[in-house]
Amino acid sequence: NAFDLSGNEVPRSPRLSGNLGLVQNIEVGSNGEIEIGADVYYNGGFYYTSQNFESGQQKAYSLLNARVGYRYRPWGLGITAFGINLDDETYSYAGITADFGTAITLAPPRTYGLRLNLDF
Repeated sequence: NAFDLSGNEVPRSPRLSGNLGLVQNIEVGSNGEIEIGADVYYNGGFYYTSQNFESGQQKAYSLLNARVGYRYRPWGLGITAFGINLDDETYSYAGITADFGTAITLAPPRTYGLRLNLDF
C-alpha cells in the first residue's frame, strides 16, 4: 500500500522552535555564588510520521523552567533547586502510528527537584 507523501511536512520537524534563557550570577563573599536562571522553550508542533496523520500530531507547546542554586567554590560543591515544565504543559515525547492506531508517550508533568553537584 503506497502513500503519496508529496506536500507533507517532514516528521518531527516543527516550522518554528526556539529557546530563550536568562541567568544571573551573584557573588556571595569570596568563596561562593548564587545562580538564578529561567528559560522558556517553544515548539510550533509537528507530525510524528511522514503520513501526517492528525492522530499522530503534536500541537504547539511551550515550556517554562527555572532554577536557583548556590556554589561553594573551595569544596567544588553546588546545590540547585529546579522546576521543569512549571506551567504543567501536556505534550508528548514520542508517538507512533501503526495499522491499529496511534500510541503517544506523554512527557513528564510539572517536576521539582534538588540537584547536588561535586566537582573533584
